[in-house]
Amino acid sequence: MDTKIKVILICDLPMVAWGLQTLINAQTLLMEVIACVDHPAHVSQLINADQTYVILLDLDGDHGIEAISALLSGANVRVLVIAAANDTDQQDKAVLAGACGAISKREPVEVLLKAIQKVNAGEYWVDRAATERILMTIAREKGANNAEHEKIARLTRKEKQTIAAIALGSNVSTLEIAERLHISEHTLRNHLTSIYAKLGVHNRMGLYAYAQKYGLTQ
Repeated sequence: MDTKIKVILICDLPMVAWGLQTLINAQTLLMEVIACVDHPAHVSQLINADQTYVILLDLDGDHGIEAISALLSGANVRVLVIAAANDTDQQDKAVLAGACGAISKREPVEVLLKAIQKVNAGEYWVDRAATERILMTIAREKGANNAEHEKIARLTRKEKQTIAAIALGSNVSTLEIAERLHISEHTLRNHLTSIYAKLGVHNRMGLYAYAQKYGLTQ
Protein backbone atom coordinates (compact mmCIF):
# COMPACT_ATOMS: atom_id res chain seq x y z
CA MET A 1 0.00 0.00 0.00
CA ASP A 2 1.38 3.39 -0.98
CA THR A 3 1.56 5.54 2.14
CA LYS A 4 3.66 8.35 0.73
CA ILE A 5 2.36 11.90 1.17
CA LYS A 6 0.88 13.20 -2.07
CA VAL A 7 2.02 16.74 -2.81
CA ILE A 8 0.66 18.95 -5.56
CA LEU A 9 2.92 21.89 -6.29
CA ILE A 10 1.50 25.14 -7.66
CA CYS A 11 4.31 27.31 -8.94
CA ASP A 12 4.65 29.32 -12.13
CA LEU A 13 8.36 30.04 -11.61
CA PRO A 14 10.13 27.21 -13.52
CA MET A 15 13.44 27.15 -11.63
CA VAL A 16 11.74 27.35 -8.23
CA ALA A 17 9.27 24.65 -9.26
CA TRP A 18 12.12 22.38 -10.35
CA GLY A 19 13.99 22.93 -7.07
CA LEU A 20 10.98 22.22 -4.86
CA GLN A 21 9.98 19.19 -6.88
CA THR A 22 13.51 17.78 -6.75
CA LEU A 23 13.74 18.37 -3.00
CA ILE A 24 10.43 16.70 -2.19
CA ASN A 25 10.90 13.75 -4.54
CA ALA A 26 14.28 13.07 -2.93
CA GLN A 27 12.31 11.95 0.15
CA THR A 28 11.47 8.73 -1.66
CA LEU A 29 9.95 6.90 1.31
CA LEU A 30 7.99 9.83 2.75
CA MET A 31 6.48 11.97 0.02
CA GLU A 32 6.25 12.69 -3.68
CA VAL A 33 5.11 15.46 -5.98
CA ILE A 34 2.33 13.86 -8.02
CA ALA A 35 1.86 17.00 -10.12
CA CYS A 36 3.45 20.39 -10.63
CA VAL A 37 1.10 22.95 -12.20
CA ASP A 38 1.39 26.64 -12.97
CA HIS A 39 -2.23 27.56 -12.21
CA PRO A 40 -4.59 26.63 -9.32
CA ALA A 41 -7.38 25.87 -11.82
CA HIS A 42 -5.52 22.72 -12.89
CA VAL A 43 -5.68 21.13 -9.44
CA SER A 44 -9.31 19.96 -9.40
CA GLN A 45 -8.73 17.41 -12.16
CA LEU A 46 -5.83 15.85 -10.25
CA ILE A 47 -7.55 14.93 -6.98
CA ASN A 48 -10.03 12.29 -5.85
CA ALA A 49 -12.09 12.01 -2.69
CA ASP A 50 -10.27 8.92 -1.39
CA GLN A 51 -6.85 10.55 -1.09
CA THR A 52 -5.41 13.30 1.10
CA TYR A 53 -3.29 15.91 -0.64
CA VAL A 54 -0.94 18.60 0.53
CA ILE A 55 -1.01 21.51 -1.91
CA LEU A 56 2.17 23.56 -1.77
CA LEU A 57 1.27 27.01 -3.09
CA ASP A 58 4.09 29.38 -4.05
CA LEU A 59 2.93 32.94 -3.35
CA ASP A 60 5.81 34.55 -5.22
CA GLY A 61 4.27 33.93 -8.65
CA ASP A 62 1.06 35.27 -10.13
CA HIS A 63 -1.25 33.31 -7.82
CA GLY A 64 -1.59 34.56 -4.28
CA ILE A 65 -3.72 34.15 -1.20
CA GLU A 66 -6.93 34.63 -3.19
CA ALA A 67 -6.40 31.14 -4.69
CA ILE A 68 -6.66 29.35 -1.34
CA SER A 69 -10.45 29.30 -0.90
CA ALA A 70 -10.99 27.74 -4.34
CA LEU A 71 -8.39 25.06 -3.63
CA LEU A 72 -10.13 24.12 -0.38
CA SER A 73 -13.37 23.38 -2.23
CA GLY A 74 -11.73 20.16 -3.39
CA ALA A 75 -11.67 16.81 -1.61
CA ASN A 76 -9.26 16.09 1.26
CA VAL A 77 -7.02 19.05 0.50
CA ARG A 78 -4.66 20.85 2.86
CA VAL A 79 -2.86 23.97 1.71
CA LEU A 80 0.64 25.00 2.76
CA VAL A 81 1.95 28.28 1.38
CA ILE A 82 5.56 29.23 0.74
CA ALA A 83 7.06 32.65 -0.04
CA ALA A 84 10.45 34.30 -0.23
CA ALA A 85 9.60 37.24 2.00
CA ASN A 86 9.45 36.62 5.73
CA ASP A 87 6.22 38.64 5.79
CA THR A 88 4.24 37.75 8.91
CA ASP A 89 1.23 39.74 7.73
CA GLN A 90 1.07 37.78 4.48
CA GLN A 91 1.52 34.49 6.34
CA ASP A 92 -1.25 35.35 8.80
CA LYS A 93 -3.60 36.29 5.96
CA ALA A 94 -2.89 32.95 4.26
CA VAL A 95 -3.84 31.04 7.42
CA LEU A 96 -6.96 33.16 7.89
CA ALA A 97 -7.87 32.34 4.28
CA GLY A 98 -7.71 28.61 5.07
CA ALA A 99 -4.08 27.54 4.72
CA CYS A 100 -2.75 25.10 7.30
CA GLY A 101 0.57 26.85 7.51
CA ALA A 102 3.06 29.22 5.92
CA ILE A 103 6.77 28.78 5.30
CA SER A 104 9.43 31.33 4.41
CA LYS A 105 11.89 30.24 1.73
CA ARG A 106 14.58 31.45 4.08
CA GLU A 107 13.91 28.47 6.36
CA PRO A 108 16.09 25.32 6.20
CA VAL A 109 14.76 22.63 3.85
CA GLU A 110 14.13 20.38 6.86
CA VAL A 111 11.52 22.84 8.08
CA LEU A 112 9.57 22.61 4.83
CA LEU A 113 9.65 18.80 4.85
CA LYS A 114 8.52 18.70 8.49
CA ALA A 115 5.72 21.17 7.76
CA ILE A 116 4.45 19.01 4.87
CA GLN A 117 4.32 15.99 7.19
CA LYS A 118 2.51 17.91 9.94
CA VAL A 119 -0.03 19.43 7.56
CA ASN A 120 -0.69 16.05 5.94
CA ALA A 121 -1.42 14.65 9.42
CA GLY A 122 -4.10 17.28 9.94
CA GLU A 123 -2.05 19.65 12.07
CA TYR A 124 -1.21 23.34 11.59
CA TRP A 125 2.27 24.67 10.98
CA VAL A 126 1.85 27.92 12.88
CA ASP A 127 4.13 29.09 15.68
CA ARG A 128 2.91 30.56 18.96
CA ALA A 129 3.52 34.17 17.93
CA ALA A 130 1.55 33.70 14.71
CA THR A 131 -1.27 32.00 16.62
CA GLU A 132 -1.53 34.98 18.97
CA ARG A 133 -1.53 37.45 16.05
CA ILE A 134 -4.22 35.49 14.19
CA LEU A 135 -6.45 35.19 17.27
CA MET A 136 -6.13 38.94 17.86
CA THR A 137 -7.05 39.63 14.22
CA ILE A 138 -10.13 37.40 14.48
CA ALA A 139 -11.16 39.13 17.70
CA ARG A 140 -10.78 42.59 16.13
CA GLU A 141 -12.75 41.57 13.03
CA LYS A 142 -15.49 40.03 15.16
CA GLY A 143 -15.70 43.18 17.26
CA ALA A 144 -15.80 45.37 14.16
CA ASN A 145 -18.51 43.24 12.57
CA ASN A 146 -20.58 43.33 15.76
CA ALA A 147 -20.32 47.12 15.78
CA GLU A 148 -21.46 47.33 12.15
CA HIS A 149 -24.37 44.94 12.78
CA GLU A 150 -25.47 47.21 15.62
CA LYS A 151 -25.43 50.17 13.23
CA ILE A 152 -27.40 48.23 10.61
CA ALA A 153 -29.99 47.18 13.20
CA ARG A 154 -30.80 50.88 13.75
CA LEU A 155 -31.92 51.30 10.15
CA THR A 156 -35.64 51.54 9.43
CA ARG A 157 -37.33 49.40 6.78
CA LYS A 158 -37.53 52.42 4.45
CA GLU A 159 -33.85 53.15 4.94
CA LYS A 160 -32.93 49.56 4.11
CA GLN A 161 -35.06 49.78 0.97
CA THR A 162 -33.24 52.98 0.04
CA ILE A 163 -29.85 51.32 0.49
CA ALA A 164 -30.92 48.32 -1.61
CA ALA A 165 -32.05 50.65 -4.40
CA ILE A 166 -28.74 52.50 -4.35
CA ALA A 167 -26.81 49.21 -4.30
CA LEU A 168 -28.23 48.37 -7.73
CA GLY A 169 -25.82 50.84 -9.27
CA SER A 170 -23.46 53.53 -8.00
CA ASN A 171 -24.05 55.75 -11.04
CA VAL A 172 -27.87 55.90 -10.91
CA SER A 173 -29.29 59.40 -10.44
CA THR A 174 -31.16 60.40 -7.30
CA LEU A 175 -34.24 61.02 -9.44
CA GLU A 176 -34.18 57.46 -10.75
CA ILE A 177 -33.74 56.08 -7.23
CA ALA A 178 -36.60 58.22 -5.92
CA GLU A 179 -38.86 57.05 -8.73
CA ARG A 180 -37.90 53.44 -8.08
CA LEU A 181 -38.89 53.88 -4.42
CA HIS A 182 -42.02 55.89 -5.30
CA ILE A 183 -40.90 58.82 -3.15
CA SER A 184 -39.82 62.41 -3.83
CA GLU A 185 -36.18 63.44 -4.16
CA HIS A 186 -36.62 65.53 -1.02
CA THR A 187 -37.74 62.46 0.95
CA LEU A 188 -34.85 60.46 -0.52
CA ARG A 189 -32.36 63.11 0.61
CA ASN A 190 -33.84 62.95 4.12
CA HIS A 191 -33.44 59.16 4.13
CA LEU A 192 -29.84 59.47 2.97
CA THR A 193 -28.99 62.04 5.63
CA SER A 194 -30.28 59.67 8.31
CA ILE A 195 -28.51 56.65 6.77
CA TYR A 196 -25.17 58.46 6.52
CA ALA A 197 -25.38 59.43 10.19
CA LYS A 198 -26.29 55.92 11.36
CA LEU A 199 -23.68 54.06 9.31
CA GLY A 200 -20.87 56.58 9.44
CA VAL A 201 -20.52 56.95 5.67
CA HIS A 202 -20.22 60.29 3.89
CA ASN A 203 -21.69 59.94 0.41
CA ARG A 204 -23.48 57.62 -2.00
CA MET A 205 -20.29 56.00 -3.18
CA GLY A 206 -19.35 55.16 0.38
CA LEU A 207 -22.86 53.85 1.00
CA TYR A 208 -22.69 51.72 -2.16
CA ALA A 209 -19.42 50.12 -0.99
CA TYR A 210 -20.83 49.60 2.51
CA ALA A 211 -23.93 47.89 1.12
CA GLN A 212 -21.81 45.53 -1.00
CA LYS A 213 -19.57 44.64 1.96
CA TYR A 214 -22.34 43.96 4.47
CA GLY A 215 -24.94 42.39 2.20
CA LEU A 216 -27.47 45.21 2.16
CA THR A 217 -28.23 44.77 -1.54
CA GLN A 218 -31.58 42.97 -1.16
